[in-house]
Amino acid sequence: MTKLARLAIDFGTSHTVAVLDPGTGLGQALLFGDSPLLPSAVYATEPGQLLVGRDAIRAAKTAPECFEPNPKRRIDDGTVLLGSQEYPVATLISEVLKAVAAEARRVAGGPLGEVAVTHPAIWGKQRLDVLRQAAREAWLGDVTLVPEPEAAAVYFTKSEDTGALAETVVVYDFGGGTFDVCVLVRVDGRYQVRAQAGLDDVGGADLDAALLAHMGQTASAVDASTWQRILQPDGPATRRAFRTLYEDIKAAKEQLSRNASGLVHIPMLDRDFPVTRDEFEHVARPLIEQTVKLTADMVSAAGITEGQPLGLYLVGGSSRVPLVSTLLHRKLRRAPVITGQPEQVVAQGALLRMGDPKSSDAPQALPIVTKTSLTSPPQSGPPAAVVPVSPPPARQAPPQRQSSPPRQHPQVRPAPPARQTPPRQAAAPARPAPPPQRQVPQQRQAPPPPAPRKSRKGRYLLLAVVLLLALVTGVYVFYEYGLNEGGGPMDSADDGSDVNVSEELAPESYSECARPDGSGDGILVQISCTDENAVYGVTRSVQAEEECDEATEEYTGHFKDSEEVLCMTGLFVPTSCLDGSFNTDSCEDPENVPYVIREGPFEQDQCEGEFEGTVKLSDSEQFYCYDLNATT
Repeated sequence: MTKLARLAIDFGTSHTVAVLDPGTGLGQALLFGDSPLLPSAVYATEPGQLLVGRDAIRAAKTAPECFEPNPKRRIDDGTVLLGSQEYPVATLISEVLKAVAAEARRVAGGPLGEVAVTHPAIWGKQRLDVLRQAAREAWLGDVTLVPEPEAAAVYFTKSEDTGALAETVVVYDFGGGTFDVCVLVRVDGRYQVRAQAGLDDVGGADLDAALLAHMGQTASAVDASTWQRILQPDGPATRRAFRTLYEDIKAAKEQLSRNASGLVHIPMLDRDFPVTRDEFEHVARPLIEQTVKLTADMVSAAGITEGQPLGLYLVGGSSRVPLVSTLLHRKLRRAPVITGQPEQVVAQGALLRMGDPKSSDAPQALPIVTKTSLTSPPQSGPPAAVVPVSPPPARQAPPQRQSSPPRQHPQVRPAPPARQTPPRQAAAPARPAPPPQRQVPQQRQAPPPPAPRKSRKGRYLLLAVVLLLALVTGVYVFYEYGLNEGGGPMDSADDGSDVNVSEELAPESYSECARPDGSGDGILVQISCTDENAVYGVTRSVQAEEECDEATEEYTGHFKDSEEVLCMTGLFVPTSCLDGSFNTDSCEDPENVPYVIREGPFEQDQCEGEFEGTVKLSDSEQFYCYDLNATT
């Protein structure tokens, strides 16, 4: 009996990816043209026909008001106005799914069997019902809905390419419109979901919007009125200019993930404006930090302690931004792992999760058990603060073409405390409430006793206490404001030992360690991180040297016969500590060095909240983060 082909679809905000198993037990990514990424965009022609993908993007240049680039982010709106006609959101989504299904049937050479469609973990019943309706309109029948982070987790826990996994696996899924994180722990040979959550208003499109606003400041300095005309189009020419600009902004963002600088062309000004990776990371950092904080919160909520081994895997196209790996590495002290095609991981995992009940030797679905209710509550209505993904002008229409008002949905319940709690406090037990105080009857109140007379001995005792407090206060003021020329503990004395300071990371923070092979050509030999000959700690592997972060990854190299570039940091022996006066000292005598230098150099305020404090080393005039020495 011929097996029916199985299909898994990752319907994303910016792109849709699909993986097909034609009956061989192996998944292959569908190609749309020459790319596995199908833009999730929809365009309405005048007769009412809907175009999708790259055809929609090309058509949008002539009539941007008929274009919707991100139907997934309109899922709460009920209907969307394209041109002069309103369309149900389910219909727009179904057109994208139809294009996928048509290509899948063509490749399979026949009808499809089981179909899975992925969705953000925090979507509630109302949004999932819209997705099911879209699948039915696309003639896919009753599909299996799979949360995106769970699909990604299945891929990593079943894929042979990932090798031996740690007991704890963290999946960081940063897509075009949403962010999801999932923490799994292996128990009795099975991975169980311990915590998962997501952000509905942080994705790659929001990074685009941040870069657009930044470029607007530069363009406004040249011609503010023209820039405002582009942002608030009032005719076909300005609408086309905005669509062209927005596509160039997205291209520049992707270029800055590979190179240190790029160009953005501003239509109507007819100028190319330079932009650097540092500028982009400055405006993108607040958004990325939200995802990193939520990841750390979920790791803490899952009961994972600091220093416990875990595997950190990056999924989604937005995870290619180098700042993502940098901030995650700094926050979790773990080197992230990113696959060659992070956009395909969710679809591949959804296919593996389906398994094949008709064949005993086909891949079976990984048993995933939700241990605790640590996920965010399902959202049935719009998120509390949604950042528009579609370009702002595309949302505006002439007064006579106003879209019907969005359907009213139940109010979104607030997120659980785990998403708002700092990582170091997430696992702290709550203090028990104090017992109620007993009420003393007042009907037979005794008269107050006479005040005792102060004796001479009591006066002397009081005077001694006052003098002691004055002495303690004086010592504190001197230590805080008189030490090191008024710098207090922020500065260290210039004792000449600052040259010993080095950035230090625990060996388990690296994916592997290496030493040069002696040829001088950047070829490395893999070696244990505990070996005294280890020179470098490998943080991650990339395709091009420019993808390594210059701020934290100072070295690059590769293993013999390997085309992948290794991003590395120097592997140092932890010999940089601080004594009680905040002078640098050797760590050999832990009883006399209460502090240990952790990371740096950084800006003065970058250590706040994560470390004990900041110290400026007088020899280098740079700031380093320090913590209490755990061995004291």
